[in-house]
Amino acid sequence: MANEFFRKPIIGGDNNAWAAYNDAYIKNAIGDYTSYLFDDSGTLKVSAGRIGINDGTNLGVSIIEETAITLSGTAGIWQKIEMTVSGTSVTFTATDIGGATNPAIIPPTFVAAYNASKGGYYMVAAARTIGVAWVDSAGDLYGVVNCKDGVYGYEGSADIGSTVTIGVDVMYWDQTTAEHKRKYVLTRAWNMDTTAGITHSHKLPDEQKVKGISAIVRNGASSVEILPQVDEVNQWQLSFSSISSTLITVNRFTGGSFDDAAWNSATLVVTLDMEEE
Repeated sequence: MANEFFRKPIIGGDNNAWAAYNDAYIKNAIGDYTSYLFDDSGTLKVSAGRIGINDGTNLGVSIIEETAITLSGTAGIWQKIEMTVSGTSVTFTATDIGGATNPAIIPPTFVAAYNASKGGYYMVAAARTIGVAWVDSAGDLYGVVNCKDGVYGYEGSADIGSTVTIGVDVMYWDQTTAEHKRKYVLTRAWNMDTTAGITHSHKLPDEQKVKGISAIVRNGASSVEILPQVDEVNQWQLSFSSISSTLITVNRFTGGSFDDAAWNSATLVVTLDMEEE
């Protein structure tokens, strides 16, 4: 389709042609996604806002009130969240995405579903996809990723541990046409007073795609320290040792400032910057 300009209709000067010119503004509005999906204590909901749609028959905008969405009932899978319209009625549906059983990998069929002419994601032509949700092996909601408003892009997170504890193993996505960001955040307890080196399991399926690593430790009070940590005589007080296909190893210096009772209930937070999937 060639590039096309739609001018603003002229008041009093476009009789019997108003609808064709006004269509330009409707075309822009169908990309609207000012609502957002969110986890409300285990219940998936879509917020109040506006969601545009072009399903091949209907071209317009839905005005949304906060609405609960029923998940498909399948455990251990990504589900696509779609909006359909009929007359003035709006329906939200959660449907399994075939083969999308890894919480650390955003479903490729979702990523590829952006339709530039419609300004949104359409995994099927007759329904607008507004995001995806991860449902863990127990059937509970543990991840929400939203499409961005009218452009190619999505953002959100999923807890990816095999035995899920909220906020312990989390993958984050923030994708746009110009920039692709993916990071994995691992949080673990560490008694630094008694344990010099700590090896933690991670849930990454593709550790070879790690392109950056950083971390902090905090002692549960007011102290937060950044890794790696060097003291005044250039001794490494905190340092990364290795990352394998299953493990991340971090060390603290014996006899150093962290070999102390003040750090006997510390928390280690490791952030891994990842390449694109």
